[in-house]
Amino acid sequence: MTLFTQDAASLLSSLAGRRLSASIARFTFVEEVIVLSSAANKNVAIQLYERTFNDRDLTAVEELTVPGLVFHDAGTDLGRDGWVWVAGQWLSGFRDLSFSVAFAMAEGDRVLLHWEAQGTHHGEFRGHPPTGKLISLSGLTLMRLSGGKIAEIWDQVSAFGQLQALNVQD
Repeated sequence: MTLFTQDAASLLSSLAGRRLSASIARFTFVEEVIVLSSAANKNVAIQLYERTFNDRDLTAVEELTVPGLVFHDAGTDLGRDGWVWVAGQWLSGFRDLSFSVAFAMAEGDRVLLHWEAQGTHHGEFRGHPPTGKLISLSGLTLMRLSGGKIAEIWDQVSAFGQLQALNVQD
């Protein structure tokens, strides 16, 4: 908080002679920092999905997440390696997988993404041979960031019907 106090003091001195209370100026400054932080966090979260799935760049995971990442997936808590493994399964099974963010919302250190994806089952997926069928799926992902990097991920994917059609729902 020292940084905020020093910057708020600088802001107040630049506003000298204006009728503005110190508490209002300090609140306004801190509010702007929080908004910028939320926007930056949202950008990091979107980058993780776009780079991983659209650019097929699994090194993005190392750049954008903390080493102790906790990935909550289907009732199991996995680490960074688990997230890379799950992403790799999707990328190898659906080589043309494309991902888009339909909606993103951030508040403080939390980011919520509603995303959509589609791809053709061209490769082995969860031990099942390719079917050549196109699937569409959507999901909600909640992320918690710390120090500008993703520390926790909760995923809810709506794909059961699509995967059932491929006979790969297990």
